[in-house]
Amino acid sequence: MHKIGTKITDVKIYVCGYCVNNLHRAIKGARNETRQFPATAVFFRHDDDCWLFDTGYATRIFKSGWQSRIYHWLNPVVCDAENELVRQLAKRNIPSCDVKGIILSHLHPDHIGGLLDFPQSRIIISEGVLSTLQKRTLSDLVFKSLLPNDMDRRCEVFSCVEDVDLFGDGSLMIKDIPGHAKGQIGILLTEHNLFFAADSCWNSEWINNSLTPLGRFLQNDYTAYLETLQKIQKMREDDLTVVFSHEEVQ
Repeated sequence: MHKIGTKITDVKIYVCGYCVNNLHRAIKGARNETRQFPATAVFFRHDDDCWLFDTGYATRIFKSGWQSRIYHWLNPVVCDAENELVRQLAKRNIPSCDVKGIILSHLHPDHIGGLLDFPQSRIIISEGVLSTLQKRTLSDLVFKSLLPNDMDRRCEVFSCVEDVDLFGDGSLMIKDIPGHAKGQIGILLTEHNLFFAADSCWNSEWINNSLTPLGRFLQNDYTAYLETLQKIQKMREDDLTVVFSHEEVQ
């Protein structure tokens, strides 16, 4: 994805491991079959600076003690060293120190697994994500071992994430898409007519499906989840390309 003359260029989606699950228990009408759900990260350049949206899984997901064991039991994960984002970028001669900033949609393991591999990057989060970080509970699914010790120092927090112009030139807008997780955000690349919608829906295949009681339980705020889906449906009607984090990458 590249347009000459745009502020944001070199947009690329990376698959950084995947989980294996059967969503018929969570989504009404989903087929009763085991499928792979990729954990993706988005790389792009803004005025030649390197940026990321999320970091996918990394092998350290298996090294978080009892949390890892329970997570893997409920949500089996496949990820090896070659899948890690930092290694995939290195193959393009992009060292971790070149990544200026990382925008985190939320703090679940499949979105922050590779965060520790980028120790010099700014970290962009919403105020809702910060509050989860400060007062996390077991249901928030935040693994402390995946977070850098200097997270507080490196974080840039937005108190209002509705249409935040990150670079001040209109090229990337941070949008509030709560529901799945408190403070979850997505990014709109305006020049590319492209919206990365994180986990506001697990997959566009089921965007019109209702959730089962279990599926509703897995959302932080089911009412907000439904309101976010309405926003995204409107975006699609306006011919925006919407990409969810667990879409199969072509």
